[in-house]
Amino acid sequence: MRKNSLFHKTRLQIAAWYAAGTATILILVSFYLYFTVRDSYWTAINREISSLGGTLHDALEPKLQEPGVISERVNREILPNLCVAGKNCHAISDPQRHMLGVTQQEVYYLRFYNLQGQVVARSGKPPSGEIPPNFGESLHSIHDAGQHYHRYSTGLTTADGRPWGFLQVGRSMKEFDQRLDNLQLRMLLIIPILMLFIILVSWWVAGRTMKPTYNSYAQMQQFTADAAHELRTPLTAIQTTVDLMKYYEPSEYLQQQQSLTALDRQTERLIQLAQDLLMLSRLGSLLVKIDPIHLERLLTNLVVNAIEHTSKDGCVTVVLERLGEYALLRVSDTGSGMSPEVQKRIFDRFYRVNHDRGRQSGGAGLGLAIVKSIVSSYGGTVDVKSELQTGSIFTIKLPL
Repeated sequence: MRKNSLFHKTRLQIAAWYAAGTATILILVSFYLYFTVRDSYWTAINREISSLGGTLHDALEPKLQEPGVISERVNREILPNLCVAGKNCHAISDPQRHMLGVTQQEVYYLRFYNLQGQVVARSGKPPSGEIPPNFGESLHSIHDAGQHYHRYSTGLTTADGRPWGFLQVGRSMKEFDQRLDNLQLRMLLIIPILMLFIILVSWWVAGRTMKPTYNSYAQMQQFTADAAHELRTPLTAIQTTVDLMKYYEPSEYLQQQQSLTALDRQTERLIQLAQDLLMLSRLGSLLVKIDPIHLERLLTNLVVNAIEHTSKDGCVTVVLERLGEYALLRVSDTGSGMSPEVQKRIFDRFYRVNHDRGRQSGGAGLGLAIVKSIVSSYGGTVDVKSELQTGSIFTIKLPL
């Protein structure tokens, strides 16, 4: 296949299309997985931060007495690490002194705003220069000093229902962004490796796909060469005989008769060859109905083949029997037999054990090819067993 530029180019095109299609699917699946993972992270973080903000909201409101003022009770019972504006702040890490230990994590921060939008208390490490939230719940993402933050904002009321101000719960997205960056890096490393693998597999698959076509093409070329060779022999003989007849004298009657006999013999050979080729063409193109002529030709070819390879004192035996829903036809001989290598090729068109195509006896090497085509067209099987200097047995199995 590599020596044929047409098939090589076609294989390359098939491999390219297969690789392109597979690579496109791979890239689309990769993007889908990436965005699915990203959305899963976002969903989990939104739930986490909303849950934290809602819990703080419910815990704080019963303890808020004056609008915009953080009471000592809040600082003592709920958020001991809260830094109130105007006071000296210090970290308190006793987990027994607050309800929500998650707010102690470095990734979280808290901000409390009064109704005028001024920060009255904070916890953690919030981003700088943030705009105060509006009254009501909201989720937003911001970027500050190269850092990515996700925040939840909600309004607060005092214990007696007066507007108190706003609570903002924020979370650093550094870990989240690192995970996505690592995922992107893995994809950038894995996808080229998979692409190389896809290209190699595509080339191999294209070769496997083209192999039957190439084999058929090679068989067609061989068939054409063999047919041309078989046709050339009788045509050359006819042309030679005709040329000789041009120079015969009227008195050379015997030579004329011999030449006419040779012409007749070669013409019959051409007709037989044409009929064999036509039969092979028809048998190979459609499923035919049972035809007595085909069965007669099948049996004749097997018997003639056996006789040609059996000596005068040998024996050719034909047996027909029924086996269930099948008919079995066995043609055996005590001839020269065949080697295993020959047995693999005897059903090929134009193949003959004796490669001397100039001999006067014997056919064109289509007899057994016709036998196999007839059997195959009827849904049967043909089997051969042979040993050198012992003989051969051809077994035909046809459905009744």
